[in-house]
Amino acid sequence: MIIASIHPPSACNGVDHVYWAASPQGDFTVKSAYDLLDQSRVQERDSYWKIAWSWKGPQSIKIFIWLVLHNRLKTRAELATRRLNIEPSCERCGAGLENTIHVLRDCPYSKAVWLRLLRGNNHQYFFQSNLADWMSANLQVQSTSVGNKLWRVIFGVAIWRLWFWRNRFIFTKDHWESSAIALDIKVRAAEIQRCNSSLTATVKSRVEKWIRWGAPTWPWVKLNTDGAKKPSGHAGAGGLIRDYRGVWQISYCANLGCCSVTSAELWGLFHGLSIAWLHGYRRVIVEVDSRCILQLVSNSNPTINEHLSLITAIQELIGRDWLIQMNHIYREANAAADFLATYSLVFPVGLHYFQSPPLNLLTILNNDVSGVAHSRLVLL
Repeated sequence: MIIASIHPPSACNGVDHVYWAASPQGDFTVKSAYDLLDQSRVQERDSYWKIAWSWKGPQSIKIFIWLVLHNRLKTRAELATRRLNIEPSCERCGAGLENTIHVLRDCPYSKAVWLRLLRGNNHQYFFQSNLADWMSANLQVQSTSVGNKLWRVIFGVAIWRLWFWRNRFIFTKDHWESSAIALDIKVRAAEIQRCNSSLTATVKSRVEKWIRWGAPTWPWVKLNTDGAKKPSGHAGAGGLIRDYRGVWQISYCANLGCCSVTSAELWGLFHGLSIAWLHGYRRVIVEVDSRCILQLVSNSNPTINEHLSLITAIQELIGRDWLIQMNHIYREANAAADFLATYSLVFPVGLHYFQSPPLNLLTILNNDVSGVAHSRLVLL
């Protein structure tokens, strides 16, 4: 199934290169091979990276969150496991084991602070989950509400400050009341949230824009292509050609087996250009909804990567004796190609042509010809 998505070698595409797909640079390393054999560990590590670095706040707190997620804090229990002459018990409350979750949550001194920060009565789960689940649940915001976003900031600041006050007690015996520590956390979190809101308002201003597909001018035709990938890894591509009246001319889809979404997008473009050339079209406007694909095929000196053969084949097609315009469009204006890319997965592996538009495609075609527009928020 994977072989079906690989473009065959061709002498006109130049010399073949060895490329190791498990490494971003294409070079084989023992580490990349080990990671490939241990995908579950790699996925867990990557998810921890995303949780830590997606937290909106100072870099020092992000680094601390990363350390906590990897259970790397130098607690007394951790130091004892390294054969240092130190008792693993908590110096503040006398508990038998001072590990990461104890320092940040379960120690009575830390728990008193959390009780002042938590809202509502849903405290039971908060104090019962393990370290990984506890961190993930509080650092990943499932809702877009302001309250949840603020809690994410408060939580990150809280664990950072609780570690600070624990160390201050260990080294100076200085102890502050839970109310003062909670207030310190709230003030710091509010300042971080204010900066985040100001940055979002300045950098990410969006306006509403109405997106629609538009027919080309005569004698041009328009080729729309797209690729799709399911969570199972199965991928497909599709596309269609329409004339200056918006009338359907040709459509196709290709079940590619298992490949990346980038490969699927490139295959959709390759098949579309090949079909347009074979049917005698010599003025073609090509529309894709992936800027990445446009960048890959427009690079006159593409770097060695797993898509190089396919990119070179597309560039050879573009360079033939015809007029090609490559444009990026929003997905809302590429609905017909998107439908065909997804539709490809119900067919056997390979390329499939349609003598007439698929029945479920007719509504999309009619909407495009009628100028039906879709609302979208776009960056200024």
